[in-house]
Amino acid sequence: MHRLAEFIQKSGRQSIIVQDEASFHPAWFESNVNTISRKEFIKRSSSLDKSSNFLVFPETYLPAVSEYAPGFKNIIFNQNSSYTFGQPSAPFFRGEMSRVFDLYHSPLISHVLCVSQYDRDFLLDFIGLPENNVSLLVNGIEDNVSLSGSVKKSKIISYMPRKNYFDSEIVCTSLRRYFSHAGWKLMPIASCSHDQVIESLRKSLIFLSFGHPEGFGLPVAEAMACGCAVVGYSGLGGKELFDLSSQFGLGFEVAFGDWKQFLPSVSQLVSHIDNNSDQFKNSLVSMSLQTSRVYSMNNMYRSVQMFLNSFESSL
Repeated sequence: MHRLAEFIQKSGRQSIIVQDEASFHPAWFESNVNTISRKEFIKRSSSLDKSSNFLVFPETYLPAVSEYAPGFKNIIFNQNSSYTFGQPSAPFFRGEMSRVFDLYHSPLISHVLCVSQYDRDFLLDFIGLPENNVSLLVNGIEDNVSLSGSVKKSKIISYMPRKNYFDSEIVCTSLRRYFSHAGWKLMPIASCSHDQVIESLRKSLIFLSFGHPEGFGLPVAEAMACGCAVVGYSGLGGKELFDLSSQFGLGFEVAFGDWKQFLPSVSQLVSHIDNNSDQFKNSLVSMSLQTSRVYSMNNMYRSVQMFLNSFESSL
């Protein structure tokens, strides 16, 4: 949401993020976007020109759209289609499934944004929105997230246990039994700064993904940009990332909960490394470059510009 607001601002429009506290800024990246507290926005909203201003809501705020600031043009930024009907911890969606469909098709929602091809197809085919009402934004990777030639790759299989911890513990316990004797290390990435995450990924040869569901799967994209082969859950939204990595022989999607499939996939990569390490590393470099090209911040900015131009011309 912060990057979207920044690029709207960069394109020559004004953007302000409404937050519980105006002073909040993300700790994992720098952001200079304008902010306002929710209380202050509500106080000022009545004086705003509703014909020239629009509001962007996360998908999880859908039920509040009709009450939050009536009269504005509203856009839903659906960053994870699996949360379209609410998160498991959000009881206000329960019993309102039909209302969700009705709201997406109502005049209250002028447009919907998403960040993966899977989610766009979901919004078109499952929710039934017309194509001209849904825009796909590129989910840009930070410019400093890349494969560094100064960092030496090691026999490290890294993973993030934050999502689906139970799955990660089961799978990694098994993999340690099979590969530790061959010098491989299973390394959890947890409680780290973003810079430390990138440093760990640059040293790793393989990244295991346990994120599910995902609207895009940024950890997988960052791992690929840092030169890691990837094995694991796409989270649905990350299917395009596994499609890209598989073109280089470096991506193996595993169905959610299919723990045993991690073993043959990792075994295939380990065998490839052992038998032809130079070719493997060349493939990593090629995949890293392609990932950084496709999911660049410049491409994200261009996709935001295209959306703005198309949306404004339709008003």
